[in-house]
Amino acid sequence: MSLLLKFKIGIARVPFLGPFIRQTYQLATAPLALARSARTELPRLGNDLSDVAERLTRVEYELRDLKAMIDSEIRSVIDPRIIDQRFAELRAHADASVQTSVGQTVQRLDLRMQGLEQRTAEVMDRGDHEWGASRRSYTELAHRLSLLLEDVRKLPAGSSRPELQEKMAGTPDPLLTTFYATFEDRFRGSREDIRERVSVFLPEAQEAVKIAAGAGPIVDLGCGRGEWLEVLSRAGIRCLGVDNNEAQLASARAHGLPVLNADALAWLKEQPPASVPMISAFHLIEHLPFPVLTEFASEVMRVLTPGGLALFETPNPESLLVGAFSFHLDPTHIKPLPPELTTCLMEVLGFTPVTIRPLHPHPWRDRYLREKSLPPDVARLLFGPRDYAVLARKPGV
Repeated sequence: MSLLLKFKIGIARVPFLGPFIRQTYQLATAPLALARSARTELPRLGNDLSDVAERLTRVEYELRDLKAMIDSEIRSVIDPRIIDQRFAELRAHADASVQTSVGQTVQRLDLRMQGLEQRTAEVMDRGDHEWGASRRSYTELAHRLSLLLEDVRKLPAGSSRPELQEKMAGTPDPLLTTFYATFEDRFRGSREDIRERVSVFLPEAQEAVKIAAGAGPIVDLGCGRGEWLEVLSRAGIRCLGVDNNEAQLASARAHGLPVLNADALAWLKEQPPASVPMISAFHLIEHLPFPVLTEFASEVMRVLTPGGLALFETPNPESLLVGAFSFHLDPTHIKPLPPELTTCLMEVLGFTPVTIRPLHPHPWRDRYLREKSLPPDVARLLFGPRDYAVLARKPGV
């Protein structure tokens, strides 16, 4: 053993001093040991890190390949064509289900509608039967009353009271009254149709009432069922209807309209002058012989207030269908009145201005004019306005 080694061993065995010297020596020599270890371990650690990096690269490539494979598998599973095909199948199935459900519902509705149509037809048949029976009974009663009136009129002058004979002589034939009421219902139109037609004259009525403030009511001569009176009443305008057809007056009264049974010309002659702001007569003047029409229009002029308005509506013979056919459906028509004739008459009597307003063209007119399947002049002659109105104002305002 060398002297140096023996000295180190001896020093190490000295209490307290030996451990201290040993620790001091280890601390002093630690950097040298660390450097020796570093020189040995660092190359080894670098090799290990290279191995790890290489492995990570291989894992990255494997993950990329795996992702590509998964994407390929997914695309094959959810191919758009497959999806479209499946969706089409599902839609076809749904459409078939809906069509089946709708078809069943429609069948049920068809059955219900058939049942309703059958019941409606039964009710209509029963109503037609009862209406026909009522009409026949009414006509039979009217016929019997006509015969009775004729027998009364044939009685000798002294066989009954004079006032009874006078009243019977002036009573319209009930059978003709019944016929004319039925004729109006069948060929003139429903109440709703007539109300819509005459409503176009409401502005003129409102203006007439405004001009003649405080005057009497607007009077409709030959008022029939009272459609024009109904329009005026709904507009808050005072009005009165005059007619001698009791069957039609009954319809007007049923609607709460103010009417009285009288002859139009006789009623006019009883009125004071300048007392009525507007006098209307829808489809009345064509029933009067021309001398009576002249007297009628003259009395209208007398009774109107200054600035008052006369309104006469009548069939328009400028329409060939009216002049050649429909005018003659009514056996009480005297003759057609061309617009030029009525205009001249009203101007001679002193009305000014006098305006002609064409009304109610045939529904086919516009179609023929639009399609040009007929020459325009022919379409207007055949299917032009079927009525016209004379609006004549009394001077004075």
